Amino acid sequence: MDLTKIALAITVLLLGFAGYLAIDNKSKLDRLQSETQNRRSTEEETAKAAAEAAAAAAMAQEPKVEELEGQLQALAAELDNERAENAALAKDLEAKEQENAVIADAASDKEATAATPMTPLQKKVTAAAMIGKVVDVKPEYGFVVVNAGSGNNLREEQEFALRRGTYIVGRIRVSSVEDVASSIANIVQGSVPTGMEVLPGDEVIDPIF
Repeated sequence: MDLTKIALAITVLLLGFAGYLAIDNKSKLDRLQSETQNRRSTEEETAKAAAEAAAAAAMAQEPKVEELEGQLQALAAELDNERAENAALAKDLEAKEQENAVIADAASDKEATAATPMTPLQKKVTAAAMIGKVVDVKPEYGFVVVNAGSGNNLREEQEFALRRGTYIVGRIRVSSVEDVASSIANIVQGSVPTGMEVLPGDEVIDPIF
């Protein structure tokens, strides 16, 4: 009888201990699962925060990139304008040099004329009133631009002579009257003497013959 009670008591103790261990293990497992879940949540929040920070940094960089592109485009446009201005200045300088050469030739002709009596034709050429001057020459297209227009009573198809000093260097025929002080005229074919060319600064006068 005593042995049965002792065995029963031991069995009860073992069952109680096993139940305790089961409860303890379950508690530990629950705690471990909770910690794992918390860790995962923390890692997910950290990853999400990092992704949001990266996205925010990328968005912050976009305006800077667009701003830099705008600045580059503005600089490129400014460079193109400067190149165009330089080209225009170079063209104006070339025209001025040609005009100065014409003036120098005219001065040389006057000096020569002072030393040598002029022919009747040269006197007629020098006496003719100047209507305007050639301001631009397009030899590849065969026309010139003169600084005389409707204000000088120029009309299409009118012909004029070009004077340089005491000589006639060619004839032109008005093709278009642009405004009161500008016209376009074609160089009459065969009117320019061999070895000569029409230049800016040549004077427009009425035909001599």
